[in-house]
Amino acid sequence: MLKHGVYFFYWHDVSNDKTIPNGIRTSPKRFESEIKFIHRNFQIVTIKEAIDSIKKIKIIKIKKPLAVLCFDDGFKSLQQNVEPILSKSNIPFTMFLNTAFLDQTHLSESILCEYISRFMKEEDIKNNFKHVNFKKPLWSLLKKTSSKNQLDKLQKSVSKSWIKNNIYLSWDDLEKFNNQLVTFGNHTSHHLWLANLNKIEQEKEIKHSHLKLKKLSQYIKLLAIPFGSDDSYNNETLSLVKKYSDSILIKATGSINHKSEDGLLKIERIGMSNNKPNIERHIRNRLKEKSIIYKIRNNLIKIFYKTKLLRQ
Repeated sequence: MLKHGVYFFYWHDVSNDKTIPNGIRTSPKRFESEIKFIHRNFQIVTIKEAIDSIKKIKIIKIKKPLAVLCFDDGFKSLQQNVEPILSKSNIPFTMFLNTAFLDQTHLSESILCEYISRFMKEEDIKNNFKHVNFKKPLWSLLKKTSSKNQLDKLQKSVSKSWIKNNIYLSWDDLEKFNNQLVTFGNHTSHHLWLANLNKIEQEKEIKHSHLKLKKLSQYIKLLAIPFGSDDSYNNETLSLVKKYSDSILIKATGSINHKSEDGLLKIERIGMSNNKPNIERHIRNRLKEKSIIYKIRNNLIKIFYKTKLLRQ
């Protein structure tokens, strides 16, 4: 029996394209299985209904936990491998979009790093990116130096011959989605690590995307923080969330512990991909890891072993 609450699940690419990292890719077969599980064990609602329920604006009579389906970055595969499955069962979903990807002018830093790691010679990588030591994946080293300048440098380093197809949706593609089921949210312009940017740069990333997306009839004024970890944003980001996301902070730290603090409603989401265990085990693992008892137990174990080492 799953714990009652409001579960926000999110995916990225849904395809068998191995040029997309497994950490943000889900196979169509796996995705279909996950949707069947969610459909069977949850009451699937729109993102607005879920937020209203958390805020107690609208009380939804439920026998099952609530679920919201989200898709980040706007991958092209959603058109072929996601929308038909969800439309068939009349399931609502939200896509958090990056306008630079819709414009087809940029790929994300993580995707570019994947291409460079696969196709660029090691010597060329060392010459172009001095601080890379190859003990960790390229993206993990560049993440904390994320910026528009770095993105442009990565983009120029990638040969067009490496990229076989457009991996992101276009603005025209968005018009083909079922507007009775889909809503669009903001995921910034270029999907940068916001904590690295100053407030002016952050606002540019968020505002420019917001102004473009608000022209879509299905746009909702919500911002999902790129990456969504607690260190991917800062206090300056929070002030912008109040302005451009109706004081709702949408994160990706893998729990259902939504809470109101500092004038914000903080929404947690659970990420799905090929790298995760099967969905039922994944949910249980995430809730267990986020529980207070689990954290206290782990801290006590660490203290015990540290004390033991000091005594030796």
